[in-house]
Amino acid sequence: MKLEDGDVILAIDGRQPTSGSHATRILSSYQPGEKFTLRIIRQHKTLEVDATLPENMGRIHKDTMWRDGSPHERSEPTRRVLIL
Repeated sequence: MKLEDGDVILAIDGRQPTSGSHATRILSSYQPGEKFTLRIIRQHKTLEVDATLPENMGRIHKDTMWRDGSPHERSEPTRRVLIL
């Protein structure tokens, strides 16, 4: 299962981010290829989503993630995810 537009992240491996920058710090503590679980709200339901930090992840950005760090050369559309 992948994150979708409008998903709300409640926790990353049990750690509750208090802001987008806090979520970025939590995610940056993982190594490429490392697995973690996200607790999210999607369409008024709480779900657990297993995820793996991509091997080719260069940097993690505050409100969106892309592979090479360049907002002008993304190969995938931006996904907006709210962090509570």
